[in-house]
Amino acid sequence: MVLPIVDSLLKKEGFSQQNIFYTTTHSHSSIGGWHPTLVGEIFAGKFDQRVINHIADCISKSIIKASSDLKLTEVSFQEIAAPEFVYNRLVGDKGQVDDKIRLIHLNSSDSSKAIIATYAAHATCLPKGTMKPSGDWPSALRDSMERKNAGLFFCFSAGAVGSMGPVIHSQNKWESIHFLAHGIARKLVENATLSPAFKSVDLKMWHQPLYVREPNLRISNYFVLRPWLFYKLFGNEKTYLNVLKIGEVVFCGTPCDFSGELNKEICNYEKINNRNLVVTSFNGGYIGYVTKPKWYQLDTYETRTMGWVGHDIGAYFEDIISLYIDKIMFGG
Repeated sequence: MVLPIVDSLLKKEGFSQQNIFYTTTHSHSSIGGWHPTLVGEIFAGKFDQRVINHIADCISKSIIKASSDLKLTEVSFQEIAAPEFVYNRLVGDKGQVDDKIRLIHLNSSDSSKAIIATYAAHATCLPKGTMKPSGDWPSALRDSMERKNAGLFFCFSAGAVGSMGPVIHSQNKWESIHFLAHGIARKLVENATLSPAFKSVDLKMWHQPLYVREPNLRISNYFVLRPWLFYKLFGNEKTYLNVLKIGEVVFCGTPCDFSGELNKEICNYEKINNRNLVVTSFNGGYIGYVTKPKWYQLDTYETRTMGWVGHDIGAYFEDIISLYIDKIMFGG
């Protein structure tokens, strides 16, 4: 709902989908009124177009402002293992965990600094029914990092959050947020030694429509809702991959809660080829959860309630992400 308006506003300033990489984090206790469908109103309350217009206006103004203040910048990449803050919430010890905090460090010629960080732990410290607006632990992490580092601009994006949950430290939801945010901030500060800056920072981007099966909502192993009814309940959004190369790092934005298990396997493969890959969830479109095919028949929230586009969608994403990195971004 938001991005078509953003694209329209930015088109007037010379931007296109081919040079905007969308990503975000999420919260289960933020503002509502953002989707004009039955399911959207069940999740987020009565639709209010003013919410959409406000978000789109803020995003477009931020991009325009940033593009008018460009400076020479050194870029480096860092990975930090943080297994104590994330676990596999889908299958526990039977599955894998993506435990890496991935960081892009930006050091500008005017001495200003920024960090783009991703991590796989879902922003779900706050339980269902929390009515106080909050950005959950990622928002608290940003605040903590900017307090600890004067002049730092800290930006967080959800990594491969599918099947990855935050380690809950306390029955008190706000203490759990503090545990995640300040624990991760402490780990970042303690491992602040930077990798060497990239020798060159070439920028490439590709915005690619995705072609997936028509969605269905599985009521049981033998009964599903037809696609036309799914669209009526959930809406029909365009889906795509965004791929952005910044020097020696490739960001891949996916239209889903992308599984940390899949991400770990893809990243391990890319490491063999000396490539740094950062997969992010929530790039604007949405097709539900993308999990490992072996878990498709599980009767769980991720695999049944939110697994909308077939048992092999995880394998499809693995193949197509690797394809675009090889063929488009590196010319393989």
